[in-house]
Amino acid sequence: MAAFNKSNWTRTVGSEHSIQYFPGAIPNVAIPANTTSVITTTADFQFKGNGPLDVSLPAGVTINTGLSLGESVLLAPASGSYAAGNHPRIQFKVVNSTIAGITPAATDVIGTQF
Repeated sequence: MAAFNKSNWTRTVGSEHSIQYFPGAIPNVAIPANTTSVITTTADFQFKGNGPLDVSLPAGVTINTGLSLGESVLLAPASGSYAAGNHPRIQFKVVNSTIAGITPAATDVIGTQF
């Protein structure tokens, strides 16, 4: 077996393009059983173009048992354009996989575009 050759190894981690903290982005609103709640929040102008987007919880922050973060996407401004001063939006899902409704506490999230 050949020895590991670091120079031939493809980099798998890159620095983020944009990052933003969203206080209370997950609202204190009931999410019915086995349902996905779609949340849209306004982002900074640095979020634009193509690139993977991730929404995560800050270190030490948890959400209720049975809830999880789903896919996230970057959306163009609701109306107008970036040039007209309209901000992009981040849309993400909170999934309730239980057989009971859950009302989460208002929870902060972090949006990161790579």
